[in-house]
Amino acid sequence: MVVNIDKFIDASEAGLLAGGFAVAPVSWSPEVVQDISGPPTPGVLPASSINTFDHPDASTSGLKFEFTVPENYDSGPLQLQAVYAMSSAVAATNNVIVLNVGAEIADATGGGIDVVTYAPATLAVVTPETTAVARSGVLLSIMEGDFAAGDKFVFLIERLGGDGADLHTGLWQLVDYMVVYDGQVAPSVVVHQVEVFSDTGGTPAVPGTKANFDTLNFEEGSTNEQKFQWTIPDNWDGASDFHIRFTYAMTSAGGGVVRFDLSGDTTSVNTGAITSLVQAAYLIPTFADTDPHRTTVIYAISGAGRTAGDTLVIIFNRPSGDPFDTHVGDFQLIAATVSIGQGGSVAVSTETDESYLDHRDFRIISVSGVNAEQESADFATDFELWSKMDSTVAAGRVDVEWQGRLRGVQSKIASIVVPVKGQSGGPTPQYQIKVYVEGSGATNVFIGSVLTPETTGVRSTVTLTDADLSAQPTGEGRFFVVVEASLDAGEELRVGTPFVRQE
Repeated sequence: MVVNIDKFIDASEAGLLAGGFAVAPVSWSPEVVQDISGPPTPGVLPASSINTFDHPDASTSGLKFEFTVPENYDSGPLQLQAVYAMSSAVAATNNVIVLNVGAEIADATGGGIDVVTYAPATLAVVTPETTAVARSGVLLSIMEGDFAAGDKFVFLIERLGGDGADLHTGLWQLVDYMVVYDGQVAPSVVVHQVEVFSDTGGTPAVPGTKANFDTLNFEEGSTNEQKFQWTIPDNWDGASDFHIRFTYAMTSAGGGVVRFDLSGDTTSVNTGAITSLVQAAYLIPTFADTDPHRTTVIYAISGAGRTAGDTLVIIFNRPSGDPFDTHVGDFQLIAATVSIGQGGSVAVSTETDESYLDHRDFRIISVSGVNAEQESADFATDFELWSKMDSTVAAGRVDVEWQGRLRGVQSKIASIVVPVKGQSGGPTPQYQIKVYVEGSGATNVFIGSVLTPETTGVRSTVTLTDADLSAQPTGEGRFFVVVEASLDAGEELRVGTPFVRQE
């Protein structure tokens, strides 16, 4: 008889463990998107081979994609972000685009389809004043409890270029969407299967088959070229290189060597720059048969200087007439994979906190005409303790600030959830969330910090993760979460107490 006894790990045992499943941000990017309006037009980022979907000003254009919540989902919200650039530089305050963002959820357990809870709603996004590549803040947050592993989503995103509040005259050049969630991440190698290959300016590979498998044939005597695009996920370990392998077969069994030349480009969501990858040549010693085989690593891209959210495009071709390419058959590409390291070797820790920040202060920026006060909780409605700010003058400004501090062996702010509530109807109070950490002085480290209108009159939450912060606290580990309210006469904004996870 085998008896399986489940047992909880208590705090005294947790520190002795050297592995297990850590919980960390995981992200996924769609390779297949479909038009829902417009449609947006295919494009590339300037001076690069990185593909984009270009959404113009003055018209509506949009895409949708499907996503199934994976089994490694642990807890917390599901968040939609975008990697993008604008085709032209537009200065504030005209650097605003308007998106219409929503989602539908197919409940894999209950069987229903929810098209109401996250019905498409407009969102104003303040873009960079340059053409630099950027990673957006959260465009849509699906709350924990509204979904579970196995549920299927359809995300729908449009640019409402004809909206009166869409002031940017350039193209919104979408590089990628990212769905981010907290998942169980064990230290391991993760393999990304490339699903979509694109043509370049060169001669494309010839579509073919191997049994019932689709192939791209790089013909002997012709320089065929293809590319694929991939975004570094949030579950990358932050240090390992990216390794590319091919699965292939040859059309003839003569044996010999096949040469591939590889190059590419990469974006940086930290700096906004586009840079070229190192060019490399790789010789593949083939087998004396026509069976499928997998190469060793044919291209290694250094992880140094990379950031989750950076997009890479890999270009590869089989040069015609190269003396090192001795195989007389065609190279049939069946699949390509990118291998990365995920997670880390951090032991289970008892130094994780989740709590509300309890030290709050109001900073009055406008000398007169603005007011800030603490409201009592209304248990019957929002169940929230609101800090209320209002104005009787145009262009009023008042900030609400909370202080926090890491403790013990903690090294980072893992997430910040800030509730906000504006007014429905005509008033358009605006707010901007900023994070200041010890060691960075008066520099706001929230990468996606934008001035955002809040007009729904309904409680919503803004969630930041450590990926949204350009730096973490040093020294004594102190930090501030600040909400700046920009209010005209008659406008008011309510902000709830930030809920922070520290690790």
